[in-house]
Amino acid sequence: MHEELVNDPLSPWEEMVEKMVQDCLDLGLPQGFCLRDLNPNFVRPEVEFVFEDSPHFLKGFIDLIFLHEERLYFVDWKTNWLKKYDLEDLKDAIVAHKYDLQASIYAEALKHVGYNEASAIYLFVRGPSAICFEPNGY
Repeated sequence: MHEELVNDPLSPWEEMVEKMVQDCLDLGLPQGFCLRDLNPNFVRPEVEFVFEDSPHFLKGFIDLIFLHEERLYFVDWKTNWLKKYDLEDLKDAIVAHKYDLQASIYAEALKHVGYNEASAIYLFVRGPSAICFEPNGY
C-alpha cells in the first residue's frame, strides 16, 4: 500500500485512486501536452495564497501551478460526477459551481506575486477530462 493512503479512509480504494491519478497524469490537455510531460522543476503543488481585497483578506490553496513553454498554468482538481465529460458539460459545471469565480480569485492571487497572466485548467478526475480557459473567459 502506498504510504499516502495508510490509515486513510481511501485505503480500500487504493487501486481505483491510483488509476485515477495515472489517468490524470496521462490525459492529453487541450494545449497538446499532459501533466506527465512537465519538468518537475517548474511544478508547485498546493500553493497557499493570501491577499487583501478590501475590506477582506482572501486565503486559500491552488492545487497545482506549473510553467510550460513559458506559460503559467494553474490546475484545480474536480471530482464532480457528471453525466458526460464533454466540453459543454464541463462548461456547464464550471458555471453551475462558480469555478470561473474561483479561477478569477486564483488569477488575482498570482498577480499579487508578479504573474500577470495564467491559464486555468480544471481537471475532472472522474472523466478524466480537462478544460482550459483564461480567467476572463474561455
